[in-house]
Amino acid sequence: MMNRSLFYKNILFTVCSKFGLMGIGLISSIIVARYLGPENNGKAILILNLPMVLFMTLNFGLGSAFSYFSANKEISLDLILGSAFWATLILSAFSILLYILLYPFHSYLWSDFPQRWIIFSLIFIPFVFLTNFLNRIIIGLNRITLSNNISIITNIIKLLSVFIFVVIFRYEIDGIIIANVIFYFLTAVFTIHSFKGLLNLPPINIKVWSKFLKYGIFIYAAMLISYLNLRIDIYLLKYITSDDKIVGFYSIAVSFAEIIWILPDSVSMVLFPNVASKSFNTKTQTIKVMSSSFIIICIGSLLIIGFGKVAILMVYGKQYLPSYHPLLYLLPGIMMYPFVRILGVDISARGNPSWMLVVNLVGLFVNLFFNFKLIPIYGAAGAAIASSISYTIMALFTIIFFYKTKLNYSPPKLTQ
Repeated sequence: MMNRSLFYKNILFTVCSKFGLMGIGLISSIIVARYLGPENNGKAILILNLPMVLFMTLNFGLGSAFSYFSANKEISLDLILGSAFWATLILSAFSILLYILLYPFHSYLWSDFPQRWIIFSLIFIPFVFLTNFLNRIIIGLNRITLSNNISIITNIIKLLSVFIFVVIFRYEIDGIIIANVIFYFLTAVFTIHSFKGLLNLPPINIKVWSKFLKYGIFIYAAMLISYLNLRIDIYLLKYITSDDKIVGFYSIAVSFAEIIWILPDSVSMVLFPNVASKSFNTKTQTIKVMSSSFIIICIGSLLIIGFGKVAILMVYGKQYLPSYHPLLYLLPGIMMYPFVRILGVDISARGNPSWMLVVNLVGLFVNLFFNFKLIPIYGAAGAAIASSISYTIMALFTIIFFYKTKLNYSPPKLTQ
């Protein structure tokens, strides 16, 4: 049965850790925004998102599968870890190859970018895969504190690196890229060290990999679509307006949304291993934490309406005040996020990841439709409105699917 005190302790510690990370990220964001300006900040956002786009495109849900099977202990830990390393090697190589092969189709995005930025960004890719896979295993083992500690330490180092290379050496975007290389490398080192004595590279086991893919493929599709739903507006703004400054303004508005989402993200992080390991089979606890998250986010949204403009002015400066109106239009979607995130994690952990694929697919189509309709007219505000409409519809679908899932479930019986 679930240890309720540990469950809430993990949520509290995760929230505190994420707020600490938020503070670190905010300081870093201020440095970047003030020293680079809106146009270069927009370029930095585009180049740093490149490895994450490739990761989200080609991870096949293996991180979620590693976390799920680490929680229910159906597959041995050493075999899961070995598979994580094999997946990193294979998928990283394929990601870089895919980027090269498809370059003629996306080269317009990088037409005014120095080649060294692209090369350094591609260096991130193996580290993105490895750190994500190993961290998902750590979460599946319910070692939430370890995951949070690694994040805090490496993000502090990243902040120091940004200060050194951007403020002191004035490397601008090059400095941001170098700081991220250091961040991903050290995250990989610390994460690998946490599994000291268990790491190996066994032969690829087809039966075991079929288990990973059978569970992960639906989550992969859902997460890919969810990520595109969250980030596609940034690239559509660039594509439709050809204005890096608008991308920079909109990225600030999105960053405020992600601050408010700390609570539901923390809850979902702790919730998944408890549901997947059958620590509790009732939906009551999920509904309670979801309801509390929704209330807190509504309060946070009211604070943004009242003090958002002042916060942008004080933190980022007068040049970023155009970010305020897109932020206001994002608020309805921000408030709907707990329903999608928390209830969606419960649905997936109960062995129904295909249902969240439907939710995210609907959301993406809605988002694309309204982005193409509204961005040419309203710019960044149009992208924000499209996102809010998308998340509202996704929330309605998620609530319906949540109440259709069984209270009790059994993980799929897969022979090794």
